[in-house]
Amino acid sequence: MPIGTSLLRGSPHLPKDFTWPDNYYFYAQFNCAQIKPMDALDLLPDKGMLWLFFNPGADDFRPVSR
Repeated sequence: MPIGTSLLRGSPHLPKDFTWPDNYYFYAQFNCAQIKPMDALDLLPDKGMLWLFFNPGADDFRPVSR
């Protein structure tokens, strides 16, 4: 996989200063430039990365990004 490609599961391509959230698993990473053409509501930025993590023990949704 080229660095910065959108992907599900596996090993994410993270910045060097990224702190992995405690008790969370990686689920997906999206390259906003790759998925922008499918953004019918124009909600996503034109560039950048979006990473999704989940905590299997949590029963609520809580963003952990900065």
